[in-house]
Amino acid sequence: MAIELTQWKKGFRNLPAWPCPTCATGRLTAPEKLTSIESGPSKKAHEHDAWEPEWIESRFIGMLKCNNSACEEICAISGYGGIDFDHEYDEEFGWTQVWVDYYHPIAISPSPPIFPVVPDWPEPVKKALQEAFGLFWSDLDSCANKLRAAVEALLNDRGVPNFTQPIKGKKRAQLNLHTRIERFKSTEPIVAELLMAIKWIGNHGSHAGEGLRREDILTSAELMEHALTELYKPANNAIKKALAINKKKGPVPPPKRKRPPPKPKS
Repeated sequence: MAIELTQWKKGFRNLPAWPCPTCATGRLTAPEKLTSIESGPSKKAHEHDAWEPEWIESRFIGMLKCNNSACEEICAISGYGGIDFDHEYDEEFGWTQVWVDYYHPIAISPSPPIFPVVPDWPEPVKKALQEAFGLFWSDLDSCANKLRAAVEALLNDRGVPNFTQPIKGKKRAQLNLHTRIERFKSTEPIVAELLMAIKWIGNHGSHAGEGLRREDILTSAELMEHALTELYKPANNAIKKALAINKKKGPVPPPKRKRPPPKPKS
């Protein structure tokens, strides 16, 4: 599924109807008016001889509500705002320049997903994705690193080793992400290429002075969605179940749940 780029840009004249992070079917609707207050330094700047309206900077907060009546989740949003030129069409005067309010979110909690998260995906992968979605508005480099962490969690779920095989007289060495993805190529060559691209973007975000763009993060997210969809699509799960049944030559019981560790004695 293609990501709607207009929903994830830096600033908005009108907040988009982001997907609900809780029910995944509803859309987040904004109030008619967000609470916005001009900052003190911005007010002081009005005294400058060269002052222009685009110098205005404000802080805003608001509550977004899911329009699904069975959900009605509430998400808090905050950020900074300002005023900028835009163009509107007037039947009498044609296209004219107007001053409009713009909103730049820096936090949304809980955060809308950049792409739909399927309940059947591994929990550690979903957790890393949700953390990445939250960081998207405030720290693109950290967001990229969280998507990279989702790749690590995905490889763990697929049983890709974290360490080298033990050799007598030597300690096991930890495998880096690049090597693990290379090993994954033997069974999932196409998906491994997607994961490698996500890794490179994440690496770029880790290097000081090499900041990432929003487009880079959205590309990484698109690749991640494609990889997860390919690995965990229903057809693959059905084949996996069929192979397990055929191997056992009969029904396969559900896996046993791990018992929680005993409570420490007081």
